[in-house]
Amino acid sequence: MLAHLDPAALRLPAAPLLAAVDQAARGRGRSLQRLLGDAGCVAYRRVHRAGTASLRQVEDLCDRLGCHPFELYGQAYQRLALSAVPGLLTPDVVISAWHPAACDRPGCGQPIRPGDPVGLVGEVGACCAACCDLTTPAAGRGAA
Repeated sequence: MLAHLDPAALRLPAAPLLAAVDQAARGRGRSLQRLLGDAGCVAYRRVHRAGTASLRQVEDLCDRLGCHPFELYGQAYQRLALSAVPGLLTPDVVISAWHPAACDRPGCGQPIRPGDPVGLVGEVGACCAACCDLTTPAAGRGAA
């Protein structure tokens, strides 16, 4: 993961996950221990205590429930999962910024000034040069 990303921004709210676990336990007539197993119960308690969940915690607990995180979080999960991959993002197109903005990659927020190269990444948005390793707009990559 890039050093400038804020790990706290790479988390999802706990409420949808906790509600799904509680509903599954009630609906299946099982205790949390029986539903999630030892490791799952530890993760559940950590998420409950923190009020947020990492992508790994969400994916692991959803696997134990037999659902996909997208079912609980929708686009928020998809955006975070796509943008939280370690390393640089691959932009669909590179443009020059025409107004001040900030990087859309969760956890980044680096300022983007007019004239700076910007990588447009599907499902994430405009990303700064540090997230896409852009030093100058690349010719032939859709620069506008």
